Amino acid sequence: MPAASLADYAWVLPRRSVLIRRQVDAWFDAQGLGAPRVQSERHVSGSSSVFNLIASTDLLGICSTQFQPLAAQYRLCEVPSDGARWPRHIALLRRAACRFSPLVQQVVEAVRSEAKLLETLAVHSR
Repeated sequence: MPAASLADYAWVLPRRSVLIRRQVDAWFDAQGLGAPRVQSERHVSGSSSVFNLIASTDLLGICSTQFQPLAAQYRLCEVPSDGARWPRHIALLRRAACRFSPLVQQVVEAVRSEAKLLETLAVHSR
């Protein structure tokens, strides 16, 4: 689906205080599409009530890939669209005075390595 056609649909999105909503709004703006037509604002985007709403209307919505199996239970599927990607940011958290065990250090290094690879791929895909 061409990116511009996403502006033709009404959306169910999280409130503006939610990071992914701000990313969606910024993407629409960067495409010169103005703001998305938000029909319904919800506290979260990956809940069964949101999926039920989308399944019973022509609204579009957004969810992280971790919720796709739940969305599939409502017979919802991803709408492929040119360039419509919204990155997620993660953080590894620990206590301030914590020392990493060798196993945890390996996990941290694996996450850092994967993050660098994803960053490199993102730069090359622009």
